Amino acid sequence: MPRPLSPTEVQQLRQKLTNLQMEKQREQSELDNKVQELQKQLEQEKEKLSRQNQTLQSHEESEIKYRLRIESLESKILETAAQEAADRENLRRELNCVSAAHEQCEDAASARKRELEILNSEVKIKADQLQAALRRCGDLELQVLTLERELER
Repeated sequence: MPRPLSPTEVQQLRQKLTNLQMEKQREQSELDNKVQELQKQLEQEKEKLSRQNQTLQSHEESEIKYRLRIESLESKILETAAQEAADRENLRRELNCVSAAHEQCEDAASARKRELEILNSEVKIKADQLQAALRRCGDLELQVLTLERELER
């Protein structure tokens, strides 16, 4: 059996118990404070994480929106390029048609010019022939008049 304790020992043990209880209470209080501080930090980290998740989600949505916009613009660029190529081809064909028509007009104008030159030459020849015929008529009329005068005598 354990030996009985003296009142002084009991007092010391009680004092020690009180000190230990106070130490326990102080440490419990510190622990509670640290737990509260850690909970506060955890809450702040959760809020920060939530904000970051929202920001990330917003950025992902923006990225999707911009990718769709880029795809739309690329599609429009391709459509525009195709339309421009078709327009250029149509203009090239029109230019070829206009060039061919212009060449035909130049050929026709050259042919008309040659025809006019020929006709002018023929008109000049006919005019010369007419002048010669008129001179001959004049000469013949003069001969007729001369013959008529001679007959009257």
